[in-house]
Parts: sequence; C-alpha cells; structure tokens
Amino acid sequence: MPATLVDQLNHEHELHRAGIERYTRIQQANVDRGTGSNTSYAKKLLPELTAKIAAVIQEQMDAVGAGRRKKHLGLLARTDAHTAAYLGLKTVFDSLTRHETARKVSLAIGRKIEDEIRFKLFRNDYKEYYDAVVSDFKAKGTTDYRHMHRVLVHSANSQGVEWTDWANEERMSLGAAVLDYIINTTNLVYLEYKRKNGKNQVYVSPTVEALHWIQNHMEAAEVLQPELGPTLIPPRDWDGQSLYSGGFYSPELSGRVPQIKVHGKKHRDAIKGHDYGVSAAALNLYQRTPWVVNQRILDVLQMVYKQNLGIGLPATEPFEIPVAPVPRELKKEDMTDEQLAQLVLWKREAAIIYTKERERAAKCMQLARVLHMARDYQCRDEFYFVWQQDSRGRAYAASPGLNPQGCDFVKALLRFKRHKRLGESGVKWLEIHGANCMGVDKVSFDARRAWVHETEAQILATAADPIGNADFWAGADKPYMFLDFCFEWARYKQYGIELRTNLPIGMDGSCNGLQNLSAMLLDDVGGRATNLVDTEVPNDIYQQVADVAIRKLRADGGVLATQWLSFGIDRKCTKRPVMTLPYGSTRTSCQEYIYEYMYDKSATQGSPWESAGDKFVACVYMTDIVWASISEVVVAGRKAMDWLQKASRVVSRKNEALTWVTPTGFKVYQGTMKDNDFRVHTVLNGRMAMRCYESTDDIDSRKQASGVAPNFVHSMDSSHMMISTLLMNKKGIEDFHMIHDDFGCHACDLDTMNECIRNAFVHMYENTLVLEEFKKMLEEDNDVKLSKLPPNGELNLRDVLDSTYFFC
Repeated sequence: MPATLVDQLNHEHELHRAGIERYTRIQQANVDRGTGSNTSYAKKLLPELTAKIAAVIQEQMDAVGAGRRKKHLGLLARTDAHTAAYLGLKTVFDSLTRHETARKVSLAIGRKIEDEIRFKLFRNDYKEYYDAVVSDFKAKGTTDYRHMHRVLVHSANSQGVEWTDWANEERMSLGAAVLDYIINTTNLVYLEYKRKNGKNQVYVSPTVEALHWIQNHMEAAEVLQPELGPTLIPPRDWDGQSLYSGGFYSPELSGRVPQIKVHGKKHRDAIKGHDYGVSAAALNLYQRTPWVVNQRILDVLQMVYKQNLGIGLPATEPFEIPVAPVPRELKKEDMTDEQLAQLVLWKREAAIIYTKERERAAKCMQLARVLHMARDYQCRDEFYFVWQQDSRGRAYAASPGLNPQGCDFVKALLRFKRHKRLGESGVKWLEIHGANCMGVDKVSFDARRAWVHETEAQILATAADPIGNADFWAGADKPYMFLDFCFEWARYKQYGIELRTNLPIGMDGSCNGLQNLSAMLLDDVGGRATNLVDTEVPNDIYQQVADVAIRKLRADGGVLATQWLSFGIDRKCTKRPVMTLPYGSTRTSCQEYIYEYMYDKSATQGSPWESAGDKFVACVYMTDIVWASISEVVVAGRKAMDWLQKASRVVSRKNEALTWVTPTGFKVYQGTMKDNDFRVHTVLNGRMAMRCYESTDDIDSRKQASGVAPNFVHSMDSSHMMISTLLMNKKGIEDFHMIHDDFGCHACDLDTMNECIRNAFVHMYENTLVLEEFKKMLEEDNDVKLSKLPPNGELNLRDVLDSTYFFC
C-alpha cells in the first residue's frame, strides 16, 4: 500500500524525535526494573552513559553558589538533565566521524539544546491545532500539504510566538559544560591538543576503548540515527522563490533544510528576491526519482562485514604510528642534521598514518550508519530524497549516510524503483559500465566491451557465488558497484535485451574542473587533454602530466632523476595534484601528495632512498618536477585561476563580497569575513578558556582569493548538471542519478543522456562568455576596473558534440 502524507508526517516526526524518545522509553524501563537493557551491550550503552551524565548535570543544577557556572546552568534549567545529556552524547558521537574541534562540538551541543527547547515550545503551543489539521486532511484524503504548512506558519506568526536566538557565547558556555561532563564521566572521548596551520587546536577524539567498542558493536549505530533521511512520498516541490517552499513536510524538518544553504544574514539579504526557478526545476526532478534498497548488495555487505573479509570496507585493525626516531626530550638545536631530517620525515609519516586512522574510524561509523538505514528502508516499496543546493549551486541529497552520492558500497545499495527495458543500446552501456567499475576505463569503449566478454565466465561465477569468487571482484576500482554489474549481467544472459533493469549507470567527466576551465578560455591544449575533442581512445591528463615529468627526469640525468625513474612515475603520482588544481590546490599540497605517493609505493616495492634526509630531498625535487609539468599541460586553466584570484583581491579592497550569476540564473554569493576571536571561560576540564569567533564586517581578502577559483568552477559544473537534467527530462528521462560530474540514468537512456550533456555544455559556453560576464558584473557592482582576461585559444566548442569520451 503506497505511503500517504500522514505516513510521511509521522515518519519525519520520528526522524526528529526518535533519539530522545528512544532514550526516555528505555531509561524509564530501567528505572522501573532497576536493570539495564537485556538486548545487547550496545543498546544498553547509551542509556547507561546518559544516566551517568544526567546525574552529574542534575547535581550541578541543584548545587548552590555555582559561581561562573550559573549562566550555563540557567540555560540548562529550561530543559531536563537527561535531554541535555542525551543531546550532548548524540553530538559527540556524530563529531567522531568528522574529527572536530572542541569549540565546534561545544557550539553544536549548545545549538541542539537550544533547538530542542525552541521546537518543544512550538509543538506544545500548537499541538492540538496541528493534530486537528492533520486529522482533517486525512479525512479529506488530500495530499496538498502546502496549504497545511502555510496555515501552521501563519498561525504561529499571528499568535506572536517569537524566539530570540542565543548568542554564540551562551551556546559555547552551555555546550562546553556538557562536553566537560561527558569527558569526565565517561571513557568515550578525550581532548587532543594539536598545532595546525600555526595555531594551537583542541580536538575531541575517541579514546582507544571507544574505538574498540565501535568496531566490535556496530549494532549500536542506532544512536547514530540521523535526523534527516529519505522520504516515503515525493518531497514537496521547490518553487524557486522561497528558500523553504519545498523538501520535507513537517515544520521541524522543513525549517532546517532550505533550497539553498545560506551562510548568514548578508548572504540571505544578497539573494533575497532572486529567482532560482531553473535550479528548483532540476531539484524537483531529482526529488521525484523513486529508489529502493538493493537487497542482494545489502546481503553481501552484511556477510562481508560479519565474516570480516574486508572487501571494499574499512580495516578493522587500527593503524599504528611508529615510534619517534629521536628522543622526545632532545631539543632541535641539539640534533644533528640527520636527526632533524629523520624528525621531519617521521612527522610527515605520522601525519599520513594519523589521517589514515582517522579516516578508517570515520568509515567504520559511516558503514554502521548506512547498514542501519538500509535495513530500515529495505522493506519500503519506494522512497525518495530531499535535494538542496550549497552556496555555489551544487546539488546534494539531504540524507546523511544512505544517499545516491555516497561512496562505492553506498551507491551500490541503491537502485531505481522503476524498471526499463534494456534494449540493444543498453547492453552496450551495461558492458562499458562494468569495465568502468572494474577500472578498465583508460581504453576505448570497444576494448572495454571486449574485456567484459573475455572475463564473462568469472563475471557469471561471481554473480552465482560472490564470496567464493571474492578474489575477482574485490580488486575492482568500485568493488560493490562492479559486483552489482555482475548480478545484472547474469540476468541479461538469462533474459536478453528484454531484461527490465533498474540499475543506474553513470558517466564521469574527464577531470571535469579542467574541462570547464578549458571551455571558458577556448583552450585547445587543455580541451584536448580533457576530451573536449574527439579521439580514438580517451586522453588521460594525469598520464600526460606523468609523461612530461618522465621526460624532464630523463633530460636531467642526475642521481635523483635516475632514482625516481627507477622508483617509477605513473598517473597515480600526478592524479591528485592535477585533479585538485582547479579547486585551489597549491605547491605545498602537491608536495604532500608526492610524499604520500612515495610512502604508499615504498610499502610494497621498497625505496631507493635509505635515510630520512634523502627521502625529504627526493620529495622536494619531485614536487618541482611535477609542478612544472602541470604548467606545461594546464596552461590556460592556471591563467584563468590566477586572473580570478587577482579580481577577487581588487573587489576585496572595496570590502565587498563576490557575487555572480551562473548560466542557470543561480546567484552565487561568496563573502568570507574576518573573524574576531574572544575567550569564553568554561568549565571544560576545569581549566580551559575556549576561543569563540564572531564575524566582523571586514572581508577576508586572503580567503576570498583562495576560494574564488574553486567556487567559480563548482558553480559552472553545477549549471552543467542542471541544464543537462532539464534537457534529459524534455527527452523523456524521468529517473536521475546525478553527482556533480558523474551523471547517470537507465542503461537504455544513456544515448539520450550523452547527447543532452554535450548540448548543455556547448550551450553554456557558446551562448555565454562566462568569464567576461563575471568581469562585467564585478566591475559594475563594485565600481572597479579589473585587468584584461587571459586571451582565448582556438578550441572549437562544437567539437564537444562529437567527442566520444567527453563523459566516459
């Protein structure tokens, strides 16, 4: 039976209230029986920890003469100790996946407690009216919730219900106090002191015991139940006029998910009244795409996880940082040159391992969250996702964990609800999709299809017995998406072209950021390197940069050059420096990527550099080679980025934010302000004075300059995705799997999609000189004179229409 509006309202209310209601129910049962939960240690953990923390909070609230604690205790008095304890724990659990600072966690705790008080007030004041309206709509069988929503909002406003936002100092003071209670009462987290970017930072990090618990008791992921998730009925359409016109239905959730994520009052004022109709139309198409859980992939994932096979999943064992090569008590001025080099290298390696361990722990928690959500939704006939945009216009599904834009195993867990006939063209794209997922994607389409037929026996064996044939699919670039292809290929062999399939198949842009930069300046060199013109086989810009680097090494002929040639240079060495260039990467980040390449490759094949000093010198040398090689291949793209940064600095001198309008009419706002920081004295560990930041009215010219190039490129790739979507829909496509530079639909619709995405790209850059429009807008809006734009090249944009590997 299809879900109804009332079902959805109940679902949203549960999403918002599930955590606290679950705790209240379990805690009361524990109080009544005097025992903990009998189900499992994981389900028992949260109530026990919350009870301990709540007792401490209550003790503090009951104490007399709290001194400087009085302010946060006054705020706590507006809710109950158990709710505050639970919200604090929930926030801390969520923060563990993101490695956040104590300041940020404290503010988040304060905001969640503030939100709980505010929403409770709203529900209490209007509960009877809210319930009556829902009952009335249920009786009438209407599905138009917009009227209900307008009535509720109008009613609240007419009653004069107002809420004065707490100051950051209040949120910080309250949140830091609750965090302190958690640290001192549990063995869940500790404060980790680090120096980052020249500043001392304090992070909230999980203890070893907590990581061990997370690893061995993933069923406790119920405490990570996200507050947002898929909807049971199509979300409300966005109208492009109001930020809160669409998405979720209930006031609690719709008020938290606007069409555009706005950063502050100035951003809101800058875009007020702007028409976002084109973006809204595309978002609505994404929101109307129904999905189902892929049961076969879910079954395999759970089997792999339970048997600890580690296929495409985070490692269960933590990474260990090696012991420092020099005594900690030895001062730098007393070290030899070799000891200093060893220390520098050890710090680099320790940073890499630390990052890997943090990512591993975060992925473990993400896996728990995704599996929990997939099990929840596997029984649903269909579900949908609310979509929104960031300030650049990029579209995202508002569902942390399970969503179409996740990692390999998350995307494999989702399939379209609707099935479509595969057809002859669909077979072709299914074959190409399978090869792409395996990693056979640097060759022609014909070669990819041939690879599928050459390995068909293994593909079919894998579909019949995934675990028994794990050695085959575990080595794929995208193992779970490739496994899903194996399942579909087996079905194709059974039913032929009449197969009705619901497998989403996507095509990736070739270094999409540089594709957009090359198109802006009609750069024929960059355009050819990124497949804007047709070739017999796809060009690989990462390999091209690697080839230039190898040529430079051979021309050098020195000892370091010989060592590097012996060590080996390939596309893996240059991929990250090139890929991140349009998004603001620097020579420093390039050096970090080179060292990670050295570290990873040395682990498997050894290294020609024995001492720490030699490794460091070799890394610096190779960074110079790669950075210079990028400049030879990516000429116009780098000039465009330099011009954008210079333009940003000119506007920043006027103390004005940057705004521009994309080809879809999306108004982008980039206004990063300088922060004033002040200390908030808290009870955190009894000794911390935390820094709290408040924005000034002064533009931060440095951050504006570093952010303009990536933001501009992102605003263009988002426009391309939106225009492509609308063209695809005009051609009859209804189901969309869109991820910034990875566009997907049913296999039988791929020919149509490929035509649309090429037409959209040409339309964007042939009809609009985006850099000239950007320049003109900045000069007129800010009364400034900007330097000349870099000269255009000789790229014929219409060549994109015939480019086989534009998206491939």
